[in-house]
Amino acid sequence: MIKLFLLSAILFFLGFQITNSDTMMEIQFENYRLYGSIFTFAGLIFAVLWCWHLLFLPFRLFGFLKKHHLKIKEQKRHDLILTVLLTLTNQEMEAVPELLEKAEKLFGQESYIYWTIRCLLLPDEDSYHQLMQFPQTTLGGIRGLFRTANNDGDLQQMRLLLDGLPDKKKKTPWALQANFQLSCQENNWEEALVYLKKMKPILSTEDYNRRRATCLFLCDDVKSAYKTDPLNPAIAIAYAKQNPQKAGKIFQKIWQKNPCWPVYEAYKELLVSLDGKKRFSAIKNLVSENPYERLSLLALADISLNNQEPIQAKKYLDEFLQSYALTKQVALMQARVERDAWNHEDKAREWEDKAVETEEDENAWACETCGYKSPSWHGLCPMCHTFNGLK
Repeated sequence: MIKLFLLSAILFFLGFQITNSDTMMEIQFENYRLYGSIFTFAGLIFAVLWCWHLLFLPFRLFGFLKKHHLKIKEQKRHDLILTVLLTLTNQEMEAVPELLEKAEKLFGQESYIYWTIRCLLLPDEDSYHQLMQFPQTTLGGIRGLFRTANNDGDLQQMRLLLDGLPDKKKKTPWALQANFQLSCQENNWEEALVYLKKMKPILSTEDYNRRRATCLFLCDDVKSAYKTDPLNPAIAIAYAKQNPQKAGKIFQKIWQKNPCWPVYEAYKELLVSLDGKKRFSAIKNLVSENPYERLSLLALADISLNNQEPIQAKKYLDEFLQSYALTKQVALMQARVERDAWNHEDKAREWEDKAVETEEDENAWACETCGYKSPSWHGLCPMCHTFNGLK
């Protein structure tokens, strides 16, 4: 309606005049004059409009086909991305070459989506460098190169990548996490605390306190670390050694929540000056809240062996084997019982052979991420670099 009004206004200003009677119409424009019935002019207008419609029909048809083609192509792209995710989930790596070929046809090498798919299926430095060429995926490329450098243990390259980030990118959660991780790997725990404070809004209170306590502990501030996270076994052990008069309460508190063999070993070391009965009584008090837990039974058996009471130790070991699978620690204790109680050398050697065949060992710190075991605690797993992963 608005277009018709505008057309009428333009024709009026150009001198286009229309006069009509009951059945006839006269049109004058410049030196031209048309005279005919109203029906003639109506038919003429209808014919012009129809021809105009037919004239543009091929263009309309081409536009429809183009939209349909783009819709099909978009659906193929969507299906390809889903297939890539399923391939990664199911580890069907034999399908990778075909998927990369399809991705190149559907997206082209000038698309950042193609290089993103390539990095997912075949991560390598060249692909990550290509990602960095696109504004949408610059950070993704840097993250990939950082991960590669981390796997290679190249701390210098990791530092260069982080220092080269734009100022805005340095404040992203990933950049803060990466700087925190790198500071930990460089054993720069003061710097790690600085980045950790910046990460506080993106961490849960529990996770933040755990991390902060570990960093404080590695900065030799044991007291503050213990107040922040009293349930960290390594921190509790160090604090108890500084406060031996409170050791019983410190170790009992952590044993109730998180039984840990190194805690028992540290407590036993602090009790070395006491006689056998008092040592056993102290350990029994330590495990009183959960006496039938696997490590509680082992602690009672071990302290019994140290007190030269192998028969009592065997009672706890038998209770252990009724509920739990054989471990290296239990097999070695059984060997000591056979020797100390009855001098059965052959049976003792049988238990020692079983200990060699058994991998499970309680007398070690184990990484929750990769399973790496260490006789001593580390703030960062030496194998996979997981922060505070040894439990």
